[in-house]
Amino acid sequence: MQKNIYRIFGTIIFILTIFGNFTFHKGHDHLIQVVGEGNGLPSLKVTWDFSTSTGTNSTAFSTATLKTFLEGFDSPSSSYTILSTNNNYKGSGDGTDQWPDNNWKFSSKDINVSASITGLPSFAYVKIWAQLWATDIATLTIKGGTSQNITDNTQYKLYEFDVSENSTTFKINAVKRLMIVKVEFWGC
Repeated sequence: MQKNIYRIFGTIIFILTIFGNFTFHKGHDHLIQVVGEGNGLPSLKVTWDFSTSTGTNSTAFSTATLKTFLEGFDSPSSSYTILSTNNNYKGSGDGTDQWPDNNWKFSSKDINVSASITGLPSFAYVKIWAQLWATDIATLTIKGGTSQNITDNTQYKLYEFDVSENSTTFKINAVKRLMIVKVEFWGC
């Protein structure tokens, strides 16, 4: 009888030890993935949120008008230098079409659309909420990295880009037409 109690007690302790060890390691591995290469926990550096933008403009941004647009929707408030801009706009069109106007639109059927912006705090990861404009599948590339296809024209979806290095310059390139409602820059 006493041997059976010791066996049951030993089995319970063994199971609890294995379960506790598995739970600890699972949580610990997750922490390692978040921390990355020992650079500290990532934090949100800047957000560009165009969700409250109203109106639209069929004239492409100049470097001056893009600067004003971005600085009107950033948090925390910053000052940027626009190095270049090509075929991007405020809103989606003429204001009477089916597309939302609360966005930064990249628009061209045939020409690559781009912008290069500096003056950001150091970042290494970018989250972009984008939606396809019209029906042509668009591609989006950040800092010359891996392109992602934007395929949904019914709602904004999250696309994430690891730029693999800390940078203060944001280079965005799109092929075909898409709309961006929000951009977040993350860094350590």
